Amino acid sequence: MSFSLSHNTAYDKYCSEAEEEKRKLHLNALVDSFRKHIKELAKYQKVKISHIGWTILFCPVEGALQTALYADSNLLEEVQKARVILTGPLFLTGFIHLIGQLWQYEKRNRSIEKITELAKKLLDKLGKFGEEMKKLEESLGKAIKSYKSAYNYLVSGKESVIIIAKRVEECGITPTTSLPNTWVEEAIASEEQGKLLPLPEKR
Repeated sequence: MSFSLSHNTAYDKYCSEAEEEKRKLHLNALVDSFRKHIKELAKYQKVKISHIGWTILFCPVEGALQTALYADSNLLEEVQKARVILTGPLFLTGFIHLIGQLWQYEKRNRSIEKITELAKKLLDKLGKFGEEMKKLEESLGKAIKSYKSAYNYLVSGKESVIIIAKRVEECGITPTTSLPNTWVEEAIASEEQGKLLPLPEKR
């Protein structure tokens, strides 16, 4: 925001002058003072602080501002092109409040953008996690199938590994480690039934 008292001198002379011709000269000086300040702000904003959208030019004397705008309506077009906001005491508080609201709005927008970015990353991670879980499910399914097949070789049927091992023991060969009783019982039961047994429940 720019603050200037340079307009007040021309305005005071305009108000205090009695002769009409001299009043016109002071009025022109007032308008020129505003125009010069607007051009300076436009140049400064472009070179120094181009990231800022608009600059507020505050005139502390409301009458000077209104008189200049009434005398030359082209000032309104010029301030728009220069991205300068003209204001006096009457609207300054409103502009400050508006700027505060815009800053809060911008802050919320940045928060929303950040949340959106994090949510996108989270969804991407969840998608990849789902793919890995699917691969794990398939791998576990294959592992369980292989385990069932190996277990059937161990205890199922008349020629299971356990039954053959028991026959070896019957031939007089004594192992140093005994086979688990559960395997032996299931292998004998399977031999008697002559079929494959289901997998035993975990104990």
